[in-house]
Amino acid sequence: MPSQSPQTPLAVFVYGTLQPGEHYYQVLNLAPWVELATPAQVRGQLYALPAGYPALTEGKDWVSGVLLRFRSAALLPRLDDLEGYVPDRDRSLNLYERCWETIYDQMGQPLEEAWLYRMAIAEVTRQRGIEVPSGHWTAAVQAELWGPRVEH
Repeated sequence: MPSQSPQTPLAVFVYGTLQPGEHYYQVLNLAPWVELATPAQVRGQLYALPAGYPALTEGKDWVSGVLLRFRSAALLPRLDDLEGYVPDRDRSLNLYERCWETIYDQMGQPLEEAWLYRMAIAEVTRQRGIEVPSGHWTAAVQAELWGPRVEH
């Protein structure tokens, strides 16, 4: 795992509301931070949760998303906060676990290593997650599975 000083670039694989055009990409105003956005994929299983966002678990299928390269690692604590992840806290208390993994291009070839957020399958089950067989989450996919979400 890399050490992240605020001056170093930050690579994060996103597959849900942090993707360009999705809700939290806009709310967190990520566009000015992004140096590069590359379509990408990882191995895992994708679920839509009733709360209006997806979860990535361990698995063998391909899950598509975007590899975002940010100008600065100073953004990492904001992403951790959104994802309910606190470093050095017991894993069972985190909503997601931040993992350092190989990210692949759309042909299945390794691109680079980056951070991503995975959820334990037990938490997905507790939240009644619905599998997304396509491995591709969007707000439209979420609405098809759970109905329209009302933002508060």
